[in-house]
Amino acid sequence: MQRIIDKGGIIRDVIVDHPLYGVLRGELNISTPGDIKLFVAKMAAQKGHLLSELTSGVHSHTILYQDQPQLDAIRASLRAAGYLYE
Repeated sequence: MQRIIDKGGIIRDVIVDHPLYGVLRGELNISTPGDIKLFVAKMAAQKGHLLSELTSGVHSHTILYQDQPQLDAIRASLRAAGYLYE
């Protein structure tokens, strides 16, 4: 999440393609480091589980961005960390 936010992107949602239930989507709307901290704190407080746990970690996000160079920077950052599924 931090890599996307650091490049100016907004994480709209998380999506998993479950073999039984089909496509499941959870709204996130994360756009600041504070949003990330709040998300992590809520997960810990509620002893929650990530949607990606249903699909062995495989998931995707809808990412909002301003222009192609910004998207390229987000992709490069995710690729460098080994997070980009291509």
